[in-house]
Amino acid sequence: MRSADVHAVAAIHNSYVHDTLTCAPESARTLAQWHELVQELTTQRLPFLIAEQHGAEQLDKEQGGTVVGFAYAAPWKPGPSYRHTAEASMYFAPDHVGHGLGPVLMPHLIQGCRQAEIHRLIGSAGDWGNGSVHRLDFLYRFGFDKVGVLRRVARNRDRWIDIHLFQLDLDEQDSWDTAEPRLV
Repeated sequence: MRSADVHAVAAIHNSYVHDTLTCAPESARTLAQWHELVQELTTQRLPFLIAEQHGAEQLDKEQGGTVVGFAYAAPWKPGPSYRHTAEASMYFAPDHVGHGLGPVLMPHLIQGCRQAEIHRLIGSAGDWGNGSVHRLDFLYRFGFDKVGVLRRVARNRDRWIDIHLFQLDLDEQDSWDTAEPRLV
């Protein structure tokens, strides 16, 4: 990953930290922390994916495009007992949310996790009390099962946030092409 990519990743993530309730951290990671995370995940063979937009002026794909989003899988919990479980995270530049990048990145993230011998992939969605949990349909589309809700476990901007937990069995065959969303 190029240094410019890490700068873009930090800027995208910071927009969530500063402007939304969807991000649990209340403070931004430094560039050094992002570099450290990328190195740590690479060492563990876990995927860290970049979504780029290539405009007409960026004809040379080798040079890279504008980073408009990223996705990665990180260890779910520390310790050797959890080494086969990872948590998926995705973030997109504010002007690229809802443009279909998630469905492009998720199959690659799942495949990268399988290559890293991950058995279960965890997904989560925050519900900050306005009645909407934005990632539910997206996670169902890729075969995640809802396994529970942790009530009022996160606090951001003086609001309690419920966290909906999902998991995907990576040992099973993919079925997202035909899967219908399940109602919870």
